[in-house]
Amino acid sequence: MGENEGYEEYAESDRKKRGKRSGRSGWKGCLDPQTKAEHFGVQALTDPELLALVLRGGTKNKSSLELSREILGPGRHALVNLMEKDKEELVRLEGVGEAKAYLLLALAEISIRIAAQKKRGAFCFDNSGSIAEYFMERLRHQQKECVVLCCFDVRGSLLSEEVLSVGSEHRALFSIREIMKKALMQGAMYIVI
Repeated sequence: MGENEGYEEYAESDRKKRGKRSGRSGWKGCLDPQTKAEHFGVQALTDPELLALVLRGGTKNKSSLELSREILGPGRHALVNLMEKDKEELVRLEGVGEAKAYLLLALAEISIRIAAQKKRGAFCFDNSGSIAEYFMERLRHQQKECVVLCCFDVRGSLLSEEVLSVGSEHRALFSIREIMKKALMQGAMYIVI
C-alpha cells in the first residue's frame, strides 16, 4: 500500500487545475505534504510527510520528504528513531546543518515533555514501579547516565523534577548537598533520585 494511496484522484485533479506535475513547484510525486494536509488534515500525513512539513526544505538534490525519510530511516514507527539520534549523527546527513539538527532535537524533546505532562496528572507516585513508568519514556532514549531529582509533597504528588547531572555511558556524579538544598527549596516531604 503506497503512502499516497487514496489521494491520487485528488492529486490528479489538483495537477490539472494548477497545470503542474505536482501540487507545489519542486515536488516530485503526486501530492506534497502541505497540500495533502490542507485538503485531508495533518492526521492523514505519514511520519516522513509530517517531518517534511517541519523541515520545510531539503537540498538541491533532494526534497524535504526525501530528507525526512533519510533522517527517520526504515520502519513502520520511524518517528521513534528520531528520539535515538544525537546532534552529531544528524549533522552528518547531507542537508542537515546545526540549525536543522537542533530543530529536530527540540521536536523530540517537545514530544517527550508532552507525553510526560499528560502522564503527570494521572500518576500516583506511591511505589517505585509507578515512578519508573513515569520516567521511562523520557530516559529510555538517553545514551548517558542521568541523575534526576524528584520532589514530592505529603500526599505523594510530584512537586518538581530536575536533571541534576548527565554523566558518561556508565556513571553520573552528583552532590548530596545540592540534592538536599533543592529539596528544601521545593518544600519536599519525600525525594526520589
